[in-house]
Amino acid sequence: GRTESNDFPTVNPLQPDFAGGMDDAFVLKLCDGLDHFKCYDVRSDANFTPFEVELHDQFETEVVTVVKPLLLCNPVVKCVDGDCTQVLNQDDHLVCYETRDSRGTTNFEKREVIISNQFGQQQRITVLRRANLLCVPSLKALADPGR
Repeated sequence: GRTESNDFPTVNPLQPDFAGGMDDAFVLKLCDGLDHFKCYDVRSDANFTPFEVELHDQFETEVVTVVKPLLLCNPVVKCVDGDCTQVLNQDDHLVCYETRDSRGTTNFEKREVIISNQFGQQQRITVLRRANLLCVPSLKALADPGR
């Protein structure tokens, strides 16, 4: 494509600066789907130190303390009635952390949303409260491949 914008949003661009002239060309990679994940409980090593992070999403902005890791989620092949997905990013995993709301965080106001899931269902759901859980993409390596 092409753009006349001097602040076109990019992620890891080959050429990070606007080159001038009437317009610039761009190549855009669209996500062709997300992996599905199966999660496992984990225990943190003793050296984990809690830290604060500011979170922004479509519902609110808040500061939380990341307390400890709780889950490791591996990408999986999901089959429903013989229709199977493929794992798109075998090396990508999620690590989910327990969080604690910062002092003075306002109560969450419930919201109604409609979701369309990959099981072919569209559902109206009510988001009741925030969960004290933050899941982030991670890379996983085995500490002891023999185990």
